[in-house]
Amino acid sequence: MRHLKIRLLVVIVVLAVLLLSHAFAQSFRGSIRGTVTDPSGGVLPNTKVTAKNIATGLQREANTGPDGGYVIAELPAGEYTVTAQAAQLSPAAQKVEVNVGVDTTANFDLTGIQKVTQQIVVTAENVPLVETSRDVLGQIGAGDVTELVVVNKADLADPIDLEGLRRAERGSVVVSARTGTGISELLAEVERLLPRQERQVTVMVPYDRGDLLSRAHAEGEVLEVQHGQYGTQLTARVPPGLAAELTRLPEPQPLG
Repeated sequence: MRHLKIRLLVVIVVLAVLLLSHAFAQSFRGSIRGTVTDPSGGVLPNTKVTAKNIATGLQREANTGPDGGYVIAELPAGEYTVTAQAAQLSPAAQKVEVNVGVDTTANFDLTGIQKVTQQIVVTAENVPLVETSRDVLGQIGAGDVTELVVVNKADLADPIDLEGLRRAERGSVVVSARTGTGISELLAEVERLLPRQERQVTVMVPYDRGDLLSRAHAEGEVLEVQHGQYGTQLTARVPPGLAAELTRLPEPQPLG
């Protein structure tokens, strides 16, 4: 009977040790996994994926395999900014919550680099992504891309937080996709930043074609106006279509 008790005690101790070992192996760790694809939907092998802990700054990296998949394992629980970047494609970043013993999925669909304007959309909870995006753009040689910071979810954000964002990001645009607030301002700012293919013309506009003068003011940039006997000499930068109309004008004739 005594030997039986000893054996039972040994079995219980062994089981306890195994359970404790399993518990320690599972504690405080999680992982991030996913797939990186290109604009056509094809997988992107050998693409660098970086996970950075927002609170501690801990950073881990992995490269995608032949199937475009990656795994960053053994990560302490917490919030991470995960960034994927590949040559000739615009980097992408997202915020991910890593929990103990859980595989968190973070897939990326990279698009072509936009040489005109890099638009960074900010919400009150993902401000660190702004600097992350800038860092990544600098690493791939696109640090000089024109930037427009757009603060979304204005209808949900605290007014004090919004004011702080405006002060931190001069020239940013605050919008709400749900209510439409700030959308017209955003469109105007995007139009202002886009490259303009205007032509500079110097023409004599007859006095009876004031409509063309009005269009030059509305659609282009009027540089100089001189009123003469038969018409108005106009120097302006205007869109190609309007430039063509202005240069086809006949020579002004005396009125009356």
